[in-house]
Amino acid sequence: TPQHGGEDCSGPSTEQQSCNTDACPIDGGWSSWSPWRICTVECGGGTQDRTRSCNNPTPQHGGEDCSGPSTEQQRCNTNACPVDGGWSSWFPWSTCTVECGGGTQDRTRSCDSPTPQHGGEDCSGPSTEQQSCNTRACPNDFSLMDLF
Repeated sequence: TPQHGGEDCSGPSTEQQSCNTDACPIDGGWSSWSPWRICTVECGGGTQDRTRSCNNPTPQHGGEDCSGPSTEQQRCNTNACPVDGGWSSWFPWSTCTVECGGGTQDRTRSCDSPTPQHGGEDCSGPSTEQQSCNTRACPNDFSLMDLF
């Protein structure tokens, strides 16, 4: 208030000025995790991973990056792999069933090289074989006296 006959002040009594005109920092935020990728193997233990991005929102104006990993990994398909069976070598031929006149002898093999495991296939083909043996004629056991 003016005193002793003074005049009122001229002009506005307040003044405004812009300040802090820089954009505010925006810290980054993670997106949702992607689906798990396909496992690296079908059996026996592999790995699979998934990812996420620092774009929800993207850091701006000096805001902080997302903290924590952008990828995750886990083991998968840890079940044992099927093992198909394999034949052993053939065992030796058995003794012929007769000494002459035609007989047979056998031999065998086993499905254990390796043994089928974890749903693997059995061996295919026969486990035994048979062949003819001692096919020559037997000698006659008669004397000349038997002819008369």
